[in-house]
Amino acid sequence: MHLRPVLLALVAELATVLASGRVAAQASEAPAGADAVELHRGERPRADEFETARMVGTGLGLRAGAFGTTAVLVNPANLPLARSYHVEGFVQYIPVEGGVSFGSVIADSSTQRIRAGVASRAIFGDGEHDYRGSDQRLALGTALSDAIGLGVSLRYMRFRARDQTSDGFPSSLELRRITLDAAVRVSPFEGLHIAALGYNLVRTKSVLAPTQIGGSVVYQLRSVLQVGGDFLVDLTTFDHTTVLYGGAVEWWIAERYPLRAGYRRDEGRKIHALSFGVGFVEQRYGIELSLRQELGPYRQSVILVSARYALDVQQE
Repeated sequence: MHLRPVLLALVAELATVLASGRVAAQASEAPAGADAVELHRGERPRADEFETARMVGTGLGLRAGAFGTTAVLVNPANLPLARSYHVEGFVQYIPVEGGVSFGSVIADSSTQRIRAGVASRAIFGDGEHDYRGSDQRLALGTALSDAIGLGVSLRYMRFRARDQTSDGFPSSLELRRITLDAAVRVSPFEGLHIAALGYNLVRTKSVLAPTQIGGSVVYQLRSVLQVGGDFLVDLTTFDHTTVLYGGAVEWWIAERYPLRAGYRRDEGRKIHALSFGVGFVEQRYGIELSLRQELGPYRQSVILVSARYALDVQQE
């Protein structure tokens, strides 16, 4: 496979982390439940999400129809859905918090029965986004048939506070863990995709990476239109289960210009958010821009710009 050297290197790195015992949680991690650290002007800190431009632009709505690099991050069961080799680089900026991250995602679904992807990003915090670190993923997916896909993703996070208090303790959340995502996708007939999703299934004890389970339903009209909705249950951020849900639409004009719009609701934090995205994508190259804007008193914004290079793009 194209990714074999990268995969071997990442697996070796993860094995070293496990062998050395460094995956123990930092003492300053925020525990789940009512005692979790309160930041961001009294609001519970948001989960730290590794996103593509398509994810930001569609809010919480099209995970069952994710493909390519987006499938690596949210639905590895969809890696076999299309034969492709995509490389995507991105820069993300959160103006209110002062958080910046950049990185890349590689999805190789062009060869072999087991399809794979790797992703890595670096995070730089400032202001209220007072932590920095890295996030790496290894995603694997396979198709049991044309209608059923399975996938898992191994994730290693290392987040450190930028500063310390006068007592020498971290001034914000810290996290060093390996966890696991999993997905199952069923396509009962052409164009309809239904997914069961699980994120951070190995509990991290941190609000930055909560355990979530849920599902997604998407209807795709050829390569022109996708409409769908997602529903996730957050099991660990609060002292009771809460839900996140949303919907989105993606319309491709002339098969080159994606237009995206989405909605996202976080019941635990009582936050609404609207998302929009545009892009220009040819067979080999593409550039995309997305914005997510929260409504309400905090009004967090997320801006993400990405560039993509594609090889061997062919629907199965």
